[in-house]
Amino acid sequence: MSGRDNLEELLDVLETIRQEKYPEIPQEVIKKIVIAQFDNQDKRLEARNKTTRIVSDFINAFVETEED
Repeated sequence: MSGRDNLEELLDVLETIRQEKYPEIPQEVIKKIVIAQFDNQDKRLEARNKTTRIVSDFINAFVETEED
């Protein structure tokens, strides 16, 4: 099984969990986080920075929606 196959399997499992427990979090947010981590396995700082940006963007968009 290749790395990308493992990634797809992980995304499928996370999607099942998201649907059951956290449906308010968009699937795309989880996917972006997983891909950022996967693509930067050897660059931990870059992975953390990208993940932080993804989460911040999601929270900011959520807060903006709530304020409207």
